[in-house]
Amino acid sequence: MRRSCLLSRQAAADFLGVSLRTVAYWEAGRCRVPWSVVRLLRILRLGDLGALSRDWAGWTLHAGALHSPEGRAFTPAESAWWALLLAQARAFRGCRAAAPRGRRPSRSMQQILTAQPLSIAGQFPMIAG
Repeated sequence: MRRSCLLSRQAAADFLGVSLRTVAYWEAGRCRVPWSVVRLLRILRLGDLGALSRDWAGWTLHAGALHSPEGRAFTPAESAWWALLLAQARAFRGCRAAAPRGRRPSRSMQQILTAQPLSIAGQFPMIAG
């Protein structure tokens, strides 16, 4: 399996966090290869996150991006803003639900809609970091 990932024995041992002897034993058939190792190498080789769980079926890692089943690619930089985007969407829904129909958005809603992402990123430590 390591050969299909184009890994040397040493590179496979380093990647998997095992000794070189363990990799040699697996290849010689002296020890059974743990299923977790097979799944991890499958993810490395194919980028197939469905190997983790069925919830990730259709999702892949390729060329440094996470690809959805619909073909949309998410880069690490885009992923860092997901929490902020979801918080803004929740705030928007909350303001919409609280406002009577047919009225203008409240000042707080206008502030949310016009805020620059960096001005509110400090509220989210995992993003502001």
